[in-house]
Amino acid sequence: MITGVLALLFAVLYVGANIDPAGHMKNLPVGLVNADKGAAADGKQVNLGAQITDSIKKSTAGGDKIEWKVMDEREVKEELGKGKLCGALVVPADFTSSVAALTGTTAAETRSARR
Repeated sequence: MITGVLALLFAVLYVGANIDPAGHMKNLPVGLVNADKGAAADGKQVNLGAQITDSIKKSTAGGDKIEWKVMDEREVKEELGKGKLCGALVVPADFTSSVAALTGTTAAETRSARR
């Protein structure tokens, strides 16, 4: 009898969390790394990685779903290894130059187009 009640209780709790997973998510720790070195264009240094990470921090400020933790790549690896982070978003070192190459524009044109 007790085993049946416990099995039913676990099933209800498990299914309840799966029906609305976003609703049950609070302060999910996620690492945020900007490793982008940026690129020079028209005499200006442009760093799209910095723009993206700043935008993420501003757009989620005060929210309770994801807790973005700004850190470097070494710290992210340590924290993930210890199970203190659920995931990480890493902007790679060549992000700005790769975006400029993909779009066929200079980095400065890419920055002004995103504004």
